[in-house]
Amino acid sequence: MEPIRKALLERVEIIDPAVAVAEKTIKALRESDLETSNTSSRKLYIVTDNPERFKRVGERYLGGTIYYIRLVNI
Repeated sequence: MEPIRKALLERVEIIDPAVAVAEKTIKALRESDLETSNTSSRKLYIVTDNPERFKRVGERYLGGTIYYIRLVNI
């Protein structure tokens, strides 16, 4: 982001869209009372190909057990 900052005037504010989206998501979850503090929640992984392979490779790279996988056709 530094090259962009150097090319712009100092009065121009650069907003990282990822941070902005994350902040709005947190706000929406809180307002809808959907936020959770449960750090042990399970994740559902939705895949379009070979769930067994995804589980095997995913567990290796994510460093944990994958419990829920759903195969979908798109």
